Order: sequence, then structure tokens, then C-alpha cells
Amino acid sequence: MEVFGDFHYVNWVACERDEFRGQGFVKPVMLEMLKDADNEGVTLALMAEPQALPNGLSLNDLVSWYERFGFVDATDGIAPGIDMRREPLPQG
Repeated sequence: MEVFGDFHYVNWVACERDEFRGQGFVKPVMLEMLKDADNEGVTLALMAEPQALPNGLSLNDLVSWYERFGFVDATDGIAPGIDMRREPLPQG
């Protein structure tokens, strides 16, 4: 993760080994990262771009996957993928 102004940028979230893809190995990592971001009050940002991996997600499927974790489309039309943001959830 990198810090850019008011948000932390998620560089890479993927399961690179084809035999493990689609089995839920990345979800616990994502949930832990979201929990930490919420606890710290940090906005997360990422670029949803499909990778050239065997059986990788399409752009629509990838965006849907991130949306399930609270990310929303924040595309400005400049970058090649779908710019997504997630505001921290209130604690308490």
C-alpha cells in the first residue's frame, strides 16, 4: 500500500496461482486490510484492471468483486482501468 494525499492506494490484490484462484484465499486478506483501514479511519483507493492471468476475472467481475467490499467507482476518465475508492466505516 502507498499513501497518496488523503487515501492509501492498494497496489495489488490477486491470487496468482491458477489452481488456487476462485477458492476464497484473497478474501480474508482483503477483510483484514479493510478492518485495519476502518480502525485507522483510512480511505482506500485502487485501480480495477484485469490482469493477464489464466482464468482471471473480467473487468466487470473484478469491479463487482471490489464493490462487495464497499469500493465504489470513482473513475475520472484519465486512467486506463476503473478507479475505485472505499471510505472507512464508522467504528463503534
